[in-house]
Amino acid sequence: IIARKHKTLNELAQFLNHQKIPTHVHSGKGFFSRREVNDALALLKFLVNPVDNVNLVNLLRSPYCRVPEQLIYDSIQTEASIYWHAIRNLDLEVLRILKGYHERCQLESVTYVFEQALNDLGYFDLSRNHDATGRRESNLWKLLSLLKSEERKAGFNIINFINNTAAVDLDVDGSSEGDAVAALEPNCVNLMTIHASKGLQFNHVVVCRAGKKPDLSGKY
Repeated sequence: IIARKHKTLNELAQFLNHQKIPTHVHSGKGFFSRREVNDALALLKFLVNPVDNVNLVNLLRSPYCRVPEQLIYDSIQTEASIYWHAIRNLDLEVLRILKGYHERCQLESVTYVFEQALNDLGYFDLSRNHDATGRRESNLWKLLSLLKSEERKAGFNIINFINNTAAVDLDVDGSSEGDAVAALEPNCVNLMTIHASKGLQFNHVVVCRAGKKPDLSGKY
């Protein structure tokens, strides 16, 4: 089932679920609010700027680093102004790995090191293990694709890319930056916006509210 707006899809999903018909709504908003995307962006931001205290704590507490919170707290008591300086020399394998990635970024492409770090730290593996639909993994690849695409543009600045990611996380008639459409759920009704359905094929398609007149107010 496809429709112009996510509100329509959510209403349909509630109705179908009430009728005990399984559904899967392909979200068209919140891409940069997704947990796996936020975790990956925390890694990218660390590679560029490891002295961002808030970002560093988010990265270390993620399931890919798993540094105990008490250890983080105890370590920053001695040098709380810059957490990375206080933590980087602790005898932890993950910290040695992160330190090595950061040092490599001084000589190699940040995007190249970032992709390797995502693989080596298990971002893709964990996404596959926790989401059989493949959506989480697809979102990580989509983030990488966006980064590589922006990198090819004149005047690219990776700090601006990181800081501006949330700016495109809007929901305007389904045409904004949304979840990557991964493997479609085979045992349920798939609901998505017309925009998100581009390039996909289905045996049966229902266009919801196709007879409704378009909004000509200039709002969209």
